[in-house]
Amino acid sequence: MKNGGLFSWMRGKGRQQSQPAEPAQEKPSAEAAPAHPEAARPTTELELPPEHPLMRLWELWQEETGSPQVPRLSLTLPDTETPVIPPENMGRELYQLEKQLEAAAAKRLERVLPGGWREPLHSEDAEVVVYVPRDQLSAWVIVYPPGGSGRALNQKMLSEALERERISFGVDRELLERLPDQRDCYFSLRMVARGRLPVHGKDGYVEELFPRTAERKYVVNEQNQVDYTALNLVQNVNKGDVICRITPPSEGTPGKTVRGEDIPARSGKTPEVPKGRNTALSEDGRALVALMSGHVQFTGRGFEIRTILDIFGDVDFSTGNLNHLGDIHIHGDVRSGFTVRAMGSVTVDGVIEDTSVEAGGDLIVRGGVQGNGRAVIRSHQNIYARYLESCDVYAKGDLNSDCVISCNIYCDGSLQVTTGHGSIVGGRIRAGGSIRAVSVGARSEIRTEITLGGHPCEDVEREEVLRELQDMERDWAKIERQPESPAKQKRLSDLRLKTTISRMKLEKFKKSLDHSGETGEAAENLSSQLTAETVFPGTILLIGSRNLAVKDEMRFCTAGLRNGEVRFF
Repeated sequence: MKNGGLFSWMRGKGRQQSQPAEPAQEKPSAEAAPAHPEAARPTTELELPPEHPLMRLWELWQEETGSPQVPRLSLTLPDTETPVIPPENMGRELYQLEKQLEAAAAKRLERVLPGGWREPLHSEDAEVVVYVPRDQLSAWVIVYPPGGSGRALNQKMLSEALERERISFGVDRELLERLPDQRDCYFSLRMVARGRLPVHGKDGYVEELFPRTAERKYVVNEQNQVDYTALNLVQNVNKGDVICRITPPSEGTPGKTVRGEDIPARSGKTPEVPKGRNTALSEDGRALVALMSGHVQFTGRGFEIRTILDIFGDVDFSTGNLNHLGDIHIHGDVRSGFTVRAMGSVTVDGVIEDTSVEAGGDLIVRGGVQGNGRAVIRSHQNIYARYLESCDVYAKGDLNSDCVISCNIYCDGSLQVTTGHGSIVGGRIRAGGSIRAVSVGARSEIRTEITLGGHPCEDVEREEVLRELQDMERDWAKIERQPESPAKQKRLSDLRLKTTISRMKLEKFKKSLDHSGETGEAAENLSSQLTAETVFPGTILLIGSRNLAVKDEMRFCTAGLRNGEVRFF
């Protein structure tokens, strides 16, 4: 470039303009412009009007040098055209960039021509303008050419400009060295420093090696019978076995702005470990292990290990009655007269005779129940039995069996008797949900009573509590008639406590009844149905206050409540 040529041209240009300037029609910049500016200029590029101070400087420079080079005002990397500013911030940054360039270019014109077009020009060295976006993760420079006898761009000017703006991190030293020697060093926006984004830590997580709910699979053999030995409801573990693998959170790596300031990074979150009874974290905190051998079960909040009481034989005089806080696995039979109670599940490989068995979890009877009219079996969850005969059954969940004969069944869930014989013969069957069976009743027209809807187990418990309260009121009256004594006060105190507990139970039942919205005919009765391949005469179907006595054999039918009546359809 010839020093002084640019501003001599400016001076002459100003003297020739006696009228307000109009947009030039034959400027070299217009000839060099792309044919399709909308397609060539992405949203990352700053577009300036012709009257912008920077464009006035560039037009004068282009007129002097004859170079076809146009200003490059894009916030992208020149080699890859990759945007450096996040897309959501690009519009704001382009606006700020345009304002800064306008102010710097206007001031430069004032310094070069302080008295207007008719005054002598002042010499000015090349000027480096530094732009730092709001996130301070990059720094850009644009260089205005020298005027008059001013000095051309050199590396010292670049370094001093960066130092004034406190740019110290991620500086491209190689670019600073070669930029003064490049032909397009002026009027081109270049990134000369780049910060470092923070790397946020990853959240920790827990890999559970046992399912929270054991999957119940019914394996039906060629004889259409369920293999009750293959339900796999018990998940055994040994002491020290890993229940969950734990991946701890990672620490974040701070970022850096181009001014050398730290950008904090977020550390990962520590996972919540589902730790329950008889489990503990390993020494390194990377595993949840079992503290004892037993059965692993998810309780809603965490995994816990329940002890399994194994009886390798029958429950008889050799064992006595069983009352266990965990699970019980009986490999033989439960003999007549011996009771079994467990807080967990109960598995019986053999037969239950006329006795009482109660499970807080599932009850699995792989042989069956031969109750002789005296057996009572209860489960607070589900019951699975090969057959049920002459017994009272209470299941707060679902009940599954191959055959039900002369039983009193109270099931809050659904009753499935569709494998094996699939027969329900005689007795009273109450189910809160639906009942599915192959056949209901018998050709002998034995009375088989089917009741659908409601909460059968809860209704029975409520009746028992009412009977207990009546008995306690009679006992209270008898004790009151006795002479005063310490023994009398002790009996009254015990009776008062029992009465309070029973009344609390009764109140709980009342709230449950109010919540369910039952008014003598439960709402769920509309969806409770009996489905069977054959329903024999002698079967009586009750839903709420409605009933239907089957007088003719029905085949492949479904019965339920329709329009206020019990019907087959």
